Amino acid sequence: MRSIAILTLLLLGFSQPAFALSGKAFVYDGDTIRISGQSIRLWGIDAAELTQSCKGAPCGQMAKYKLVTIIGGRDVTCEPRGKSYQRVVALCRADGRDIGKEMIRAGMAFESIQYSGGAYTADEDDAREKHAGVWGMNAMSPTLWRMCRAENSCISRKQFLEDFRPIRGRIAPFDAAYALDYAPRVKRRGVYAVNAEVNRRPYQPDTKRDQVLAPDDFWKHGGDCDKFALTKMLELRAQGYRKMVYLVLQERDGPGAHAVLALPENGIMLALDNRYSQPVPLTTLYQMYKPVYFIDVDSGVLWHASKA
Repeated sequence: MRSIAILTLLLLGFSQPAFALSGKAFVYDGDTIRISGQSIRLWGIDAAELTQSCKGAPCGQMAKYKLVTIIGGRDVTCEPRGKSYQRVVALCRADGRDIGKEMIRAGMAFESIQYSGGAYTADEDDAREKHAGVWGMNAMSPTLWRMCRAENSCISRKQFLEDFRPIRGRIAPFDAAYALDYAPRVKRRGVYAVNAEVNRRPYQPDTKRDQVLAPDDFWKHGGDCDKFALTKMLELRAQGYRKMVYLVLQERDGPGAHAVLALPENGIMLALDNRYSQPVPLTTLYQMYKPVYFIDVDSGVLWHASKA
């Protein structure tokens, strides 16, 4: 009988999830709750930080209160998906409804697509089209906001231009790419969507060093850094983006060069780099590289770094 009882307990143990949390939730911010003393980060989303402001609006506090409203005092059940900074990362539901999804649909959180795998993409696209929540505030993504705060060195387009001077001359490969009759491939709109989709192509060194962009070949086989930058330029140009620059940099401690697309977003200059899953402040690259020249996408004018 004892062996049967032990076997029954083992079977019951295997039939239950390895770890689960359920109960009343205390809301800390727009993407973090606590249940029974355990801190839980909502899976697949990233909400504005508590102290973050979006065009003067306290979007961090607004995200927190929206999450309070969505939960509405009901019991929350969470299915763990991993851990982050001593917090459980979990998909959480109230009355069977995915609270992370509800935050995205309300426009009060950004999708963390590298973790969600696109589970909330359609909901985020819908919120963006409706200008719901942060999408009506032209809000900076929390990831970018945290990076700017940590580095304390994000720069505006005006500050960026102060280090350059316009000069005569043309860059033939850029002109050839710019003149392409290009058919856009990225269906989702925006800097983050274009950067993520283009970056899914594999990196392939350009052994010929011709810098000529063949779009069909790039989308099938990938390319080097300038192919990534030029493709992003063409995609965003098709979406109506302006004030972009094709920027070439040089290693501070070596001969290596690197090309990125850079543009102003939410008041700061971003770099769309094939090595980063999301756009990063341009100053992040300045720690490793110094700017050499850029080409203004709108005018085609070549600018050379004054201190290069």
